[in-house]
Amino acid sequence: MVNINMTLIAQAVNFLFLLWFLNKFAYKPVLKMMEDRKAKIAGDLGTAEAAKNDAEAAKAEAVEALAQARIEAQAIIDNARKNAVAAQEKMLADTRLEQEKVIADAKEAIVMERQKAMDEIRAQVVELSLLAAGKIVEKKLGTASDKKMATELVNSLMK
Repeated sequence: MVNINMTLIAQAVNFLFLLWFLNKFAYKPVLKMMEDRKAKIAGDLGTAEAAKNDAEAAKAEAVEALAQARIEAQAIIDNARKNAVAAQEKMLADTRLEQEKVIADAKEAIVMERQKAMDEIRAQVVELSLLAAGKIVEKKLGTASDKKMATELVNSLMK
């Protein structure tokens, strides 16, 4: 029994020595390494959470900026449409004014040409009347008083 007891005591001493050795050189460093790893993971999780919050804030800002850009773009488009309509209306008004001016000028030119033609016709009628009267009377009527009389006669006939 002494033999078993000695073996048992030797095994117990070996076991206690092994526990002390493992505690001193393996268990404490492993625990320290695990604590460090745990702290690093906790820090990384905090950093990741902060980055996630920053990303969500940046996304919200981007969405807001996009909405603002759409509003501004729509305002620019609306303004361009208003300007285009105003320019079109101004061009139409200018064209109408120009058209009315051209028509008025054409009417005036027609009246002037008609008057000129009437004056030429009257002059020719006077000349032809004088020639006809001269042939009838067999003498040439060419004095200024004869022309005046013939002009008055033609004017009274043309009215």
